[in-house]
Amino acid sequence: MVHLRCQIPHGLHMTLCTIVAHILFIEIVYLGRAQETPPACYTLDTGNDGFGAQFHRAMAAYAYAVHHRSNYCFRGFPEMDALTSTNNSKQPEEQLRMHQRITGFQVGDCSGCRFIPQMYEEIEAGRARVYTHQVLKTLRLKYHAAAAREGILYPSYFRPGRTNVAVHYRLGWDAPSGTARTLDIPIVLRTIEWIKVRWPDANIHLFSMDVRRGFEALVRAGAQLHINEDLSLSFHAFVAADVLVLSPSDFSYAAGILQEGHVLYFPMWFNPLPHWNWNVVYTSLNMMNDCRICDLYKVPNSSAFRHTHHYIELERGLCNGTTAARICAPSGCRCCAGTQCAPFTKHAPPQP
Repeated sequence: MVHLRCQIPHGLHMTLCTIVAHILFIEIVYLGRAQETPPACYTLDTGNDGFGAQFHRAMAAYAYAVHHRSNYCFRGFPEMDALTSTNNSKQPEEQLRMHQRITGFQVGDCSGCRFIPQMYEEIEAGRARVYTHQVLKTLRLKYHAAAAREGILYPSYFRPGRTNVAVHYRLGWDAPSGTARTLDIPIVLRTIEWIKVRWPDANIHLFSMDVRRGFEALVRAGAQLHINEDLSLSFHAFVAADVLVLSPSDFSYAAGILQEGHVLYFPMWFNPLPHWNWNVVYTSLNMMNDCRICDLYKVPNSSAFRHTHHYIELERGLCNGTTAARICAPSGCRCCAGTQCAPFTKHAPPQP
């Protein structure tokens, strides 16, 4: 029970005293209430998919824990799908341990830690708040120190004094060409041509797990191919490059988090970080007016995807009352079905 005694000077009305009393009551009861104490540590199962996806989750979990004034406990990588390329002489178990070490996180006893709930939803809603300058600096220091301990060095094919460019081309085996899991080669080719104009001294390297029809055009454009190389070396090249071109992939996205140069981002299921050049491709190449991009990014709706700066809506009725996809960017939205694009009408009624 809070007792407040008002001494009213001559001329003051009782109402004023009542207002002051209410303000004091709010300060004591509400503002003085103890904040919820964060747990001693947070943890997260990183899954069993590829290195990029698991490393990305570990970095996101670390950023989440720091944002909530707590510590992060790394559980390690118990298993990993698509572990590495065939050009690695290490046994699978040693490859797994090496991938675990180069994250820079030490495996701990996480038995008393709280599992992170709904992590990506919170991160997608405010990446600038979670991936702070200090968090990014710490993640980079951890990675570079760990990579040096593993003997992973600056790529010999990069040229000091030139603009070294790494382009990730994700094949997207689990989805056909022309979907959100990969990029069409004409889009990559146009991006390379733009890079050559922006950086005339560009030393361009393209990384992929296999050769796809049309790669000869990328070679003619000046890209040097790196096919099925050791994933840890390719990942380090992504981090070390002056310019990194992301594919819709956790693998290059995770490297982009550690990047300190230019990161060119294409629409995917995770938001770009604020300092990335995520809009430069659309602004400079005017891709929003090219109908060939219409069918590139057809993915199921998700809460994370809705937060992205470029996004697709596939629900019936959102695109002029049809089932066409709606691709959006800061410059506006277009309705796309096949190669047919039309301006987006915001208030078009859905069809029954």
